[in-house]
Parts: sequence; C-alpha cells; structure tokens
Amino acid sequence: MAVDGFVPVLPSETLVIGMGAVAIGGTPHVALLVAAAAIGSLTGDLVAYHLGDKAASRFRDSAPAASDGKNRLRQCLERGSRALRRYGALAVILGRYLPGGRTATAMAAGSIGYSRRRFWMSSAAGSAGWATYVAALGYLGGAVLSDQPGFAMLPGLLIGAATALTVYIVGRVRRARLSSTGTGHRTASHPDSRLS
Repeated sequence: MAVDGFVPVLPSETLVIGMGAVAIGGTPHVALLVAAAAIGSLTGDLVAYHLGDKAASRFRDSAPAASDGKNRLRQCLERGSRALRRYGALAVILGRYLPGGRTATAMAAGSIGYSRRRFWMSSAAGSAGWATYVAALGYLGGAVLSDQPGFAMLPGLLIGAATALTVYIVGRVRRARLSSTGTGHRTASHPDSRLS
C-alpha cells in the first residue's frame, strides 16, 4: 500500500480485498487488516508529498520544450494542484479513489506547498476510510461466498472496479466539457503559488 502508487506490481485494493475475503475465517483479524492498510496508504501519501516537495523546483525550472513524459507529468501535477486549490482536503480524501489520483494529488500537494499538517490530517482520514471500504468489500464477499473461496473476493473486486471506472468516466466527461467551453485553461494556476 505504501509503494503501489510508484511500483504497482499488485494494486493495493486487490490485496486488501483478497485479505478481507479470507479474514472471514478469523485470520487476519479485520481490524488489524484495516489498520495495516490505512497505515500503508498514509505512508505512501507522505512519501509522495515529500517527493513532490523536493521535485517542485525541477518542474518550475524545466524548459517549456520538455520531453513528452515530463509534459504529461507536469499536466498531471497541474490537475492535482487545481483540485487542491478548488476542493482542499476533499481532493486529498477522494483523490485516492481515482486511477492515479492518490499519487498525483499527494505529489501536487507537496509541489505547491499545501500545508503539511492539513495534508497529513486529510490523508489520514482518507486512508482510514479507504482501508475500511476495501476491507469491508472483501469481507462481505467472503461472507456471502464462504463455500466457494475462489469466488469470495469477486464481488468486492467488481464493486471496486466499477467505482473506479465510474469516477474515471465522470472525470473525463467533466474535463471534456470544460475544454469544449474554453474554461479548462482559465483555472490553471502556476505551481509557484503557495497554499497555507
């Protein structure tokens, strides 16, 4: 959970849902699973915040004709910065439910100087909510399909995938509407501005 934003070998949702499904047997204990998932998520957020903070000067000083990869990363961080300026703590809490949103929002928070204390508190609340949600999905799947352990985590995985897909589609539609009306570029802010 702490590293899946950077090295997505196994998405943390899949791992926690799977562990939640087998927790129906008593091991691991659901409360310990939720705590471990929340701590891992919070740790990953704090690492991303720190990396964003350290990398801020590199992005600000890089030439406009940067490579495609740097331009994409810059655009991702700018979207995260706009979300933070508009929604504040809510962006940190809900960003983790978007594909790539957790890492982008955390790095953007570090790069624009979003208050470390407010980020920590928002991330802790979001991590606790996310960990409870995904562990409960797995646990409920395990309870419903306890006779067929192979299928026990299927409902949780499907619900999690459907939620992520829905949030992704809504975000794409919203961005398309903003760009078609010409308001998308007006909301962009320079990463030099600092938030308290």
